[in-house]
Amino acid sequence: MRVMRFAVYLTILLTGAVVSAGVAFADGPFPKTGDKSMDFTFDGLEIGGYRFGVGGTYWLADDLGLNSSLSIANSASDNSGVGGSSSLESTGYGLSLGLRKPFKKTDSLAIVYGSNIGYRYSKSESQSVVSSTSRSKFYFVDVLLGVEYFFNRQVSVSADYAVIYSKSKSKNEISTVSSRGISDNVSGLNLHVYF
Repeated sequence: MRVMRFAVYLTILLTGAVVSAGVAFADGPFPKTGDKSMDFTFDGLEIGGYRFGVGGTYWLADDLGLNSSLSIANSASDNSGVGGSSSLESTGYGLSLGLRKPFKKTDSLAIVYGSNIGYRYSKSESQSVVSSTSRSKFYFVDVLLGVEYFFNRQVSVSADYAVIYSKSKSKNEISTVSSRGISDNVSGLNLHVYF
C-alpha cells in the first residue's frame, strides 16, 4: 500500500514535469544558500480523523537544507451494534529535525535524499465494556529518498520514501511494552513555500 501511494505521488510529480517541460529556468528554480521555506505535509484526511504537519527549512548551502517539523494526528471511531457499542479516539504529535540534499536535478525536478531524527507521542482512549487509555512514545532515525517538483522559485511539491529505525514504549493500565525495529513509510504530499 505504501509503495503504491508513493508511485501515485511520483506519477503526479512526473506528469507535472512533463506538462511544464517547455518552461526552463536560467539557473534552475532550486533553493540557494540562505533561502527559507515553510513546509506543509498533507498526510491524509480519513473518516473521523486527519494527519498533517507543518515545519520549515533553512538552506545552509545551495544543496543542503536543515529542516524541522511538527506533525499532528487525530482519529476517532464509534462502533455501535446489537451487542453494544465501543469507541476509540487517538491523538498524537511528533517533532523532527533533519537534513535534505538534492543530488540530481533537471530544469524543475530534483531527486533528494536526507535523514531525520524525531520523537512522536500518542494517546489512545477506548470505551466499551471496559475503558482503557494507552500512551506511546516513539523515537526514530530515518533515511529518505524522494522527488521534489518546482513550479517556480517560490513553490514546490515533494513526496518521500523513508526507511525508519525506531524505539518505542507503550503503556496502559495493565502493562508496559517496549520495542525496536525497522519499518518504512511514504510521506504524504508535501508543499514547500519559499521566501
